[in-house]
Amino acid sequence: MKPELEGLDIILVRSIESPEEVLGAVLRRHPVGDFAAAVTGHEQGVFTTLVARLALNLPGDKDLGRSLVFRDKHLQKMHLGDSVAHAESVPIELTDTYHCLSRQLGQRFFVKPSSGFGSDGVKLVESASDFEAALPGIASSFQYLAESRVVGPEFHVDGVWWDDSVLWLSLARYLDSPYKCNDDGIMADHIVTEVMNSALFTHAEELVGNALSALQAPNGVFHLEAFISECGLVLGEIAIRPPGGHVPEIINLTYGVDLFEAHVQAALEQRPSINARVVDPSPVFGFVYLRRFPGSQLSIDFYRQNFQNICQIELADSPTGGGAYNRDGFAIVQAASESHLQAAMLELVEVNGADRG
Repeated sequence: MKPELEGLDIILVRSIESPEEVLGAVLRRHPVGDFAAAVTGHEQGVFTTLVARLALNLPGDKDLGRSLVFRDKHLQKMHLGDSVAHAESVPIELTDTYHCLSRQLGQRFFVKPSSGFGSDGVKLVESASDFEAALPGIASSFQYLAESRVVGPEFHVDGVWWDDSVLWLSLARYLDSPYKCNDDGIMADHIVTEVMNSALFTHAEELVGNALSALQAPNGVFHLEAFISECGLVLGEIAIRPPGGHVPEIINLTYGVDLFEAHVQAALEQRPSINARVVDPSPVFGFVYLRRFPGSQLSIDFYRQNFQNICQIELADSPTGGGAYNRDGFAIVQAASESHLQAAMLELVEVNGADRG
């Protein structure tokens, strides 16, 4: 749980994807509720949030059909058409085979849940046996989709879309592909500065504008993932909610911009008050999701003593297996420049990955 949520009224539900369950739980706890807004910080709660706004007559976007275009990855690419370069996707039918899909997408492609999040359930498929293993418990058509593999570094753009244009944005880059971090990899992500990547910022802002315009996006916070390919930027997917993980924290630390606050303001139909873009921020921040592998020996004190760039750290004493990307803790890292930050994070990832007993 995010520290900022501690002390609030918490209701546990089985699935935030179920509007009936969420609304029922809220109204049982607050039968005469004086609600101001409905918001979500999680991909799975996007549709439910819009249903809550409709049911409780709350402000904010209420276009259910449009929200599905942002939730369902194949629907999104259908609506984008040729207006934006993007990964190609094919909904998986119960009768589909690896050989059938490989003829359309190539021998190496991804299988992912149609309405997934955080690379959860994403698998790289290279054979018929890989394909079968990537579809656990498939029970219906279109539950999963196959997506072409885009070769190139992956990055993400987070910011605010307002009145059909980009109000503010930030770029960050993964040290390794997120899908690997649900298996044996280590999630690490850091801010990319405009002073070091001016051309990338220009092209990324153009990509965001084209994609959100094509999808007729509502006012609010967005999270876009893309690849730097030989042919230019290629869109992976885009969502109308804040980024996950500790991305909002490193954005706030680097730029003084609180995307959660902007998200709430947008839900209240108020134009977010945001600082002007800073081209060369210092210090710059990133985060690493630390893991406890079987036989791990390094203590939290070891990391504090040997990595002076760490400004915040939490780490379990033993493997928990319960966190996103298999994390057992996290470290927020800072440095005076992007290049120094990346070097510090690479060293931290290497040491954490080698701590396997």
